[in-house]
Amino acid sequence: MDKIETYIQNVFSGWPEAEVVTKTKSNLQSLMKTHYERLLSEGKNEDEAFGLVVSQFGNVEELKASLGVDPAIWYQDPLAPTPLEEYRAFKTKYALAIAAGVCMFFLGIISLLFLETFFGADSNMPVIAMLLFMMLGVAIIIVANISNSKFADVKASMRIETDPKAIAKRRKKTSDKICSLIMCIATLVFFLSGSLLSAWHPAWVVFPIGGILCGIVDTILKK
Repeated sequence: MDKIETYIQNVFSGWPEAEVVTKTKSNLQSLMKTHYERLLSEGKNEDEAFGLVVSQFGNVEELKASLGVDPAIWYQDPLAPTPLEEYRAFKTKYALAIAAGVCMFFLGIISLLFLETFFGADSNMPVIAMLLFMMLGVAIIIVANISNSKFADVKASMRIETDPKAIAKRRKKTSDKICSLIMCIATLVFFLSGSLLSAWHPAWVVFPIGGILCGIVDTILKK
């Protein structure tokens, strides 16, 4: 890499990858090389020629202004993730958060059944524990969806399908998968509660709760 190319790379380091910037960078490098070689042919040594070329480059801030690119993005950290990269990283966290929220509901049922064996059916402690788990689950799901809503513009830009039927079909497929998982967990909780705690009768409540959670998932995906 020669002096001119190294200089251009350093000057444009951290600049946004806009088309106008890339084109300007290429044109400027070509012009500076041409001028540099002409000065060398006139008898200037490399250091003199390079100094003259750089001195004629002009003010960097003026060049930025002339390109017409949003000034707010000039000084972004070049290593900072793009909104799309942030969303892709968030998708995994979002899925885990929803799964954690759903698990809190079922842990609430398990705690109710388990604590009843210690405190008795007349105690309020099992119900309080169940409600605490469920409130925590609701809070996790709400916070996850608030964070998810911040990426609405990114998700909109990623959508390729424009046919409402195709979009609805894709969302239903996702909803069916999540609901299948929820009901599998509900069935597991039901059998474990019945076989380990002999709580077949109160454990049936996991199924209507699972149905409610499926309704919540379906509502979220329709947004």
